[in-house]
Amino acid sequence: LFCVMNKSKNSTENEVSNRKLRFSVVCSSNMNRSMEAHAMLQKKGFNVRSFGSGSLVKLPGPSPTVHNIYSFSTPYEEIYKDLVAKDKNLDHLLSELLLLLCFQIVSLAMSEQKLVKRPEYGTVGKPIKLACNYFPLIKLQKGDLVVNRYHIDIQHPLKRSDIFGDPFKLAYDGRSTLFTVDKLRLKQHSEEAVPEKFSFKTIRENKPSEVSILIKPTGLVHLDFKTAESGLLDEREKGPIQFLDILFAQGRSSPLFELSKSFKAVKNSFYFIPKSASFDVKYGIDLWRGLFISARVIDGFRLAINIDVSHSCFYKHQSLINLICDILNGDEHKPRFHPSLFEISTRIQLEHLPLLIPKLKGVSIHTTHRNQDRIYHIKDICGTARSVVFEKDGKKVSIAEYFRDAYGPLKYPNLPLVQVGSKSKAIYFPVELCQVAKCQRYDKKLKAFQMKSIIRFASTEAPTRIQRCIDLVQKSNFNSDPFLKSFGVQIKPEPIMVSGRVLPPPRLEYGKENGGRQIILTPKDGAWNSNEFKFFESAYCESYVFASFLAENKTSMLQEFCLEIVRTCRSTGIEMPDNPKFYEQAGENDSVEMVLKRIADKCDSNGIKCDLVFVALFSSEQYAEVKSCGDITFGLVTQCLLPKTIKEVAVKKSYSTMLNIAMKINMKIGGINTKLLKDEVVDNYLYKNNTLVIGVDVVHPSAAETHLPSIAAVVGNVDISVTKFHASVKIQPAKQELITGFVDQFLERLVEYFDVNGSPPKNIIVFRDGVSEGQFMQVLEEELLALRRACKSFASNYRPLITFIVVQKRHHARFVCCDEAAARGSGKNIPAGTVIDRVVTSPDEYDFFLCSHHGIQGTSRPTRYYVLFDESNMDANTMQSITYYLCHLYGRCTRSVSIPAPVYFADLVCARARYHVLAALNSGLVEKFSVKDSSSSSSISKAESVKTELANIIALHKRVKKIMYTQNGLLNMLDRNRRVKPHPERFQEYKGLLRIRSKRKINHKLIQPYNIKPYYHIKCSDLKHQQLVCCWDSLLEEMKNIDDNDYERN
Repeated sequence: LFCVMNKSKNSTENEVSNRKLRFSVVCSSNMNRSMEAHAMLQKKGFNVRSFGSGSLVKLPGPSPTVHNIYSFSTPYEEIYKDLVAKDKNLDHLLSELLLLLCFQIVSLAMSEQKLVKRPEYGTVGKPIKLACNYFPLIKLQKGDLVVNRYHIDIQHPLKRSDIFGDPFKLAYDGRSTLFTVDKLRLKQHSEEAVPEKFSFKTIRENKPSEVSILIKPTGLVHLDFKTAESGLLDEREKGPIQFLDILFAQGRSSPLFELSKSFKAVKNSFYFIPKSASFDVKYGIDLWRGLFISARVIDGFRLAINIDVSHSCFYKHQSLINLICDILNGDEHKPRFHPSLFEISTRIQLEHLPLLIPKLKGVSIHTTHRNQDRIYHIKDICGTARSVVFEKDGKKVSIAEYFRDAYGPLKYPNLPLVQVGSKSKAIYFPVELCQVAKCQRYDKKLKAFQMKSIIRFASTEAPTRIQRCIDLVQKSNFNSDPFLKSFGVQIKPEPIMVSGRVLPPPRLEYGKENGGRQIILTPKDGAWNSNEFKFFESAYCESYVFASFLAENKTSMLQEFCLEIVRTCRSTGIEMPDNPKFYEQAGENDSVEMVLKRIADKCDSNGIKCDLVFVALFSSEQYAEVKSCGDITFGLVTQCLLPKTIKEVAVKKSYSTMLNIAMKINMKIGGINTKLLKDEVVDNYLYKNNTLVIGVDVVHPSAAETHLPSIAAVVGNVDISVTKFHASVKIQPAKQELITGFVDQFLERLVEYFDVNGSPPKNIIVFRDGVSEGQFMQVLEEELLALRRACKSFASNYRPLITFIVVQKRHHARFVCCDEAAARGSGKNIPAGTVIDRVVTSPDEYDFFLCSHHGIQGTSRPTRYYVLFDESNMDANTMQSITYYLCHLYGRCTRSVSIPAPVYFADLVCARARYHVLAALNSGLVEKFSVKDSSSSSSISKAESVKTELANIIALHKRVKKIMYTQNGLLNMLDRNRRVKPHPERFQEYKGLLRIRSKRKINHKLIQPYNIKPYYHIKCSDLKHQQLVCCWDSLLEEMKNIDDNDYERN
């Protein structure tokens, strides 16, 4: 986007000459921002002429070659003040709103930010030979391969994908992009496309359709491997990668090609349409197997095709009555519901509707009473054919009577109706006349038992998976594909071989032995055994409570559970009472909220300081409500227990289960399970530099969850040893990947780090999850700018060194050891710590694959890391080692995990916030609102209101406000100075917890709830700055004489 300040539409020549602007702004941006600027500036009355992928905005100014340049982190307000100071007339000519709009659109591009280049390849680690499921792509002709690209607009949207596909020299994506070998002979002679009308029959429908097709040339695409993706991440979909993805899809998606009848295409995956029964996932769903195909540019600017085995769930093609029976039967082995058992009087019970309605909403169906293939989408379930009436010819007629007269009597008139169409134009069909549409993908959330069965079915050991990929290439006959032949490309059936390295693991510190010797453990194959050792810093649990939703006859088993857990906790160093303060037995009709309220009331009235509440659940369905009530309503730290877990501990005496629970408890009440032992990497790049490691993630609702927002989480460590983490959570519009409130969230992490350590971090490493290649520049520009603005808000001269890394798990790259002796585990996977930064990585970006975990089941999926920005100038060895080390700090298991701990925690925080949102919506605290309901201003206002209410819903209770809450529990950081006994040498650190801010005004709102009064400044000899200490009267004197026995009172 070129913004050159020139002339306004409504200004006369005299006005322009009298009020010229003495500056101009020139910058560049991507297409999305140029379109946004184009529309918004046009509304303001300015000439905007489109060209290419950008716009030229003309406003008053001296010359397009005279610019005002501002640094990347300069706030918009300062730019505005500076420009007004240069020309006072500016304030009258344009509103501040318009100027700020312009600057917000263009300022990101002023930085001229570029992705960091790879410094060098890594060298640390033991070499290992690997095979990958990437297959080389070769050209059949010498020289550059050039194809023609066209924009297509078909005015018959239901048939868009049924028109192009033949001859074989066409490659069409089914929507708006067409590639051809030869230039099309179009009638138009200008760039303006003229629609032409055609009438013809499609292969799958004999009825002729008149279709208007607009074809516009959009340029040539060179399959030049040297520039295929180089620096064009935002343009990726317009280049050769998009062309190749479309080309390889043609044979399996074009209706004019016989092979397409055997496949269902879903983006880059092509699923085999089963000819017989598939793997039953219950609830009317089958699991289909297919292949994933995607083109990639790899090292050396070569092209390769990534081919992988793919699985996805689809609805069974059956009657709607059968689907209803499948849903009601659930996962029962002996089905209770079957259409053969139905009678004319059969009804659906009211208690079954809450289960049926969410499962049936959105399902595509067609009817059987007419000879039509029209597809409908279920909007709701309502009434019965006998009870629902409408007016016909002045008479009231029931649905059952209407169908009896028109099509014959219904078999089951008392079964519910399905509503299709909008609310204002609702159409009702009896369920017995409906069939579930073919090849319909299931996009709702699966239950835990379904996921477990899918993983068990789809999991294969690594060599088998790679061999299946090779078999898919050979059986797919790519080299005889007429489309590939026409465009002159071919795929080699042999997988690419790569060289990897197995990084050495970090050494981990645990608690001291009785003799005072520090325990040091070294992981092997991504795991370590801490059974006989104490945690690095064991927490103190003054009291706990036990709540049970199980039958009263389970009391003795719960008591045995408590004895075993307390014994295990004490063996790890956690101090814990023998018995709970009290048991709270849930009555038959008690809700979760009622039981937890009784516990909170008892603790408050009796002065009990409850550190932990064990909650024995009878079903996992209670989990969301327990966490919502504990985190939000009553401020209780909860540990949920399912019956099978209690049995594992109380009956089977499973030590691994007990240790797992103890690890969670220790972290929840303020302890540290383990930490990284200092070595050259850890000391130089984490500890000495006061490094803040941040994990960022955004979780989106599924396609069916239109009433849910997206949730963004930012997690960061608060201690120098990177073992304790806090989180900030925000609600934002659904499906929006960019984080809107990132400045505030990052500032919270920065302030908390400073409050604990007394100084801000010198280095900041951001691990950003959930970003695709096409969003790299946009995320980097906007979120890096947010980081800079947060640092500037913290202190005007504060500029830490920032490293920004994208974490990708959703890819299809898989690796297998060439030497079977090097493989690990039953899955014969690559060893934990395997890193690949050559051959199949990007040719001009800084990326690497790292498999940091040991694959227990199936084929290990390595994580792909893209380093987008790095001011600390870490070499490749250091970058890869730090990333690998951070995967050992998850804390709740004695294994390394697949992604760095802060990213893992961010994902879990999003999941916990999602539970809170669902609990609020299901309880009616917040009204559900679908973005599809309406686009009117009143509906948009309603959506904003719901978003505000949801933001309040996830606000934590004051007792747990400064904790990081995760899916399986709470890592309590609020009262760590009272829960953890301080070591004498760490006294200064604990005293530092009381610091508020250095050289900043006191935030009275921050300290007011705690009834703390600012007292005076003190000078600490080991600190660089004077620290403001907020304290009670004589608190400092008491702290001088502190001891373990008196610590709680102080």
